[in-house]
Amino acid sequence: MAGLSNRVNLKKEVIMPAYEYTCKDCKKEFTIFLSIKEFETKPKISCPHCQSDNVEKKLTSFFIKTSKKS
Repeated sequence: MAGLSNRVNLKKEVIMPAYEYTCKDCKKEFTIFLSIKEFETKPKISCPHCQSDNVEKKLTSFFIKTSKKS
């Protein structure tokens, strides 16, 4: 996870996708915030609890906020 961080602009918050993982070694779940560009480079993701890289990406739902009313 070296070099990866949550990025916040001082003027406004930068919205980044959240990717959820489960560590297969310690069984803990964690969330990583990456830009789409960062995610596409397939970074090595490590568990923040035990530092194992034996992790699995969870399937998660998402929503899109638009200005149009449904």
